[in-house]
Amino acid sequence: MDTKLHRPRRSRRRSASPESPTRVVRDRHYYLRIEEEFGAEEERRSRLTQEERMAEDGRKLQRRLEQDAAMTILLQPSPPIHMRRAHCRASECIIANASPRGDSLIVADYRIALVSDHLQYFHISCLEKMIDLPSLAPSRFKLDTDGYRWNDDSPWTWGLMLRKWFQHSGCVDLARIAGYIDTYDTFETEHGAFSTAHIDWKLTH
Repeated sequence: MDTKLHRPRRSRRRSASPESPTRVVRDRHYYLRIEEEFGAEEERRSRLTQEERMAEDGRKLQRRLEQDAAMTILLQPSPPIHMRRAHCRASECIIANASPRGDSLIVADYRIALVSDHLQYFHISCLEKMIDLPSLAPSRFKLDTDGYRWNDDSPWTWGLMLRKWFQHSGCVDLARIAGYIDTYDTFETEHGAFSTAHIDWKLTH
């Protein structure tokens, strides 16, 4: 039987030492530099016009689109008025800058959703000041075809003109579409006249 006394093993973990003064100074300098860079950037942007700042933000967004193939821009109908809670995420929101209270709430009938790792909403007028939307249609800028809870979970019915605008990247032959509409209206008129004449004939025979 081992009768030797065993000393308890000392933990090799060192006790927490006070933070190094050198590290404190280094961290302080780091945060001061970050603050100075932020202030300098704010000062630089303040010298730009609103249009220039929006164009600059648009170039950043364009780079994000190029780097993230899954990112999509959707045109959506806004929900009913009592459900409209989305705010425009443009840093230079035109509506907010024109509002006495700086309110960026999107109250228009349509809005734009930027779909990436998180969802962001924009006023149409703000985003079209930032990037060339027609050039992104229909591959990256699309009509939202999902169902809406407030629309009985059915997709929104988009009109012919808008669908053609997206299909042809903003290049729409208005004369051709107008001709199509005129032809359809003529058909509807003639069909209605025929139906009325047919009903009259049936009632008198």
